[in-house]
Amino acid sequence: MAREYKTFPFQLKSSNDELGIIEGYLSVFNVVDQGNDRVKPGAFKRTLTNSKKRVTEANPYIIPMLWQHKDSEPIGGVIDAEEDDHGLFTRAQFDLDVQRGREAYSGYKKGYLNQLSIGYDTIKKSYDAKGVRDLEELRLWEQSTVTFAMNEDALVTGVKAKKAMPKKDFNSHYQDAQAQDAEASSYRRLDHWRYAYSRC
Repeated sequence: MAREYKTFPFQLKSSNDELGIIEGYLSVFNVVDQGNDRVKPGAFKRTLTNSKKRVTEANPYIIPMLWQHKDSEPIGGVIDAEEDDHGLFTRAQFDLDVQRGREAYSGYKKGYLNQLSIGYDTIKKSYDAKGVRDLEELRLWEQSTVTFAMNEDALVTGVKAKKAMPKKDFNSHYQDAQAQDAEASSYRRLDHWRYAYSRC
């Protein structure tokens, strides 16, 4: 089972330098993206249940947060997550004791980093008459800070102190957003092209 990736742009609205917490939708439901996929409500139910069972006082994170999907560069973790009618809403905390964590948090505050991505396995899927792949159950592995957006259906709502999850309403924004997605290999092709171009 090959790990897959989806990336979403996020919009930062507030900050708290002490805790380094960001929040927002990590995935949205019932949107056909450019990869011809559609995440269905309930897709994260079992993975969240299983992941939350592993949370302890010593390990309070549901899943890790990585730098650019690199397993060797963890920069924090997801401390809360829930499905609502709109999608998967998460709260994640940067490790400000790690250089990459500080860099990423600074990037979100200043606006030159505004994307988040998920790494996942597809557990259950189906296809509709038009060939759209419905993702009915996913196993969530990680959340990553990434540089380039591929999907415009998620927004960070804040970087703030840890507290109860707020009520969220992004319907007006998401009606205007155009879904975008691509395979993770697109990153590698883009990076290769940029490197080749810079050598010219």
